[in-house]
Amino acid sequence: VIAQIYLHAASMRAERTIRLVAPAGKQERAALSWPAGEGGGTMFKPIAHNLQRLTRFSGRDTRETFWPYAVTLLVLALAASALVAMPPMLETMAKMQRFAVEHPDQATVRQGPGSYSIQIQGSHPELMPDLHGMLPGMAIILLVFVALVAAAVVRRLHDRGTSGAWALPPLVFLAIGM
Repeated sequence: VIAQIYLHAASMRAERTIRLVAPAGKQERAALSWPAGEGGGTMFKPIAHNLQRLTRFSGRDTRETFWPYAVTLLVLALAASALVAMPPMLETMAKMQRFAVEHPDQATVRQGPGSYSIQIQGSHPELMPDLHGMLPGMAIILLVFVALVAAAVVRRLHDRGTSGAWALPPLVFLAIGM
């Protein structure tokens, strides 16, 4: 594949176009273009590109259009998961601290610079976090993530010369994991 880069002036602004040209008999990849100085080279263009094509499972996406979008979605999904998990975890820590104060014979509290630990002897299921409250929120985050990334993954697989059906096996493992 030969990469050609064209620079030209269009109505008082420079415009860059990157076009990947395949050898004879191969399918040509989609050209990317953006005005110079208006987001060229940033990760916002690939994100906009993928958001505009949420339901388009045909075509191809290069690494440059896929990865900024996928990483952004992953970071947002992880941040949303942390926000969903934080209240039950903080509640569990508060329960453990109360237990340690009420039962000093069954709990050991250690504090140091930058560290805090509570060790509780025995079985106390009432101190376990309430995961049932977290699961619906986590499932919603996962479904939104899969819905937003599905078409981009299929287009990326097409660009690699692979069938989009290879995006399905990870969904089976996600379903089993949930």
